[in-house]
Amino acid sequence: MESQDNKLNTRVTLLIRLRNKYDDDSWEDFTNYYSSYVYAVLKGMGVDFSELDDMKQRILLKLWKNLPDFEYQPEKGSFRSWLCTVIRRTVYNYFRSKKNTSELKSEKIVNAEVDKIAEKEWMIHIASLAWANISEGFSDTVKETYVRLSNGENADDIANTLQISRGSVYVYKERIQKALRKEVRRLNSELS
Repeated sequence: MESQDNKLNTRVTLLIRLRNKYDDDSWEDFTNYYSSYVYAVLKGMGVDFSELDDMKQRILLKLWKNLPDFEYQPEKGSFRSWLCTVIRRTVYNYFRSKKNTSELKSEKIVNAEVDKIAEKEWMIHIASLAWANISEGFSDTVKETYVRLSNGENADDIANTLQISRGSVYVYKERIQKALRKEVRRLNSELS
């Protein structure tokens, strides 16, 4: 299993490693982190369901072609901003090229929609990655307590069902929330 330090180093250097478009391991890492995010943004933008996978692949192909020339300059903007620009242009061109569309969405509307949808989907994406990263570190009881409490179940019912104290329910919740907040901050810093 890859250590947390190695994972961190891998993500920090991922954009540099992607300068070699034939580095399959780096490309696989990249698609593991961003593919579902791109798909979710496209879906949120109203791309026809039948075209979602093709559109995602077109965007990933554009990224694969352009990442070797991409120079990350945090003072000019985040990587995620550049990624959203690629998505935005692709979606705009998609809507423009549709024959059935009687009214083309203006670029301003597409920009506003993509920004709003991208931010919402980013938060969901990062939360999912964070949960996957931290969940191994907790017992099944702690995870089940957190999920059930998050789904609105009563703390007393959870405590009775899992045979733990009511206080433990809240302690477990706080432990997971603390770990999630830390992991979300780390992922946002590394992947944005």
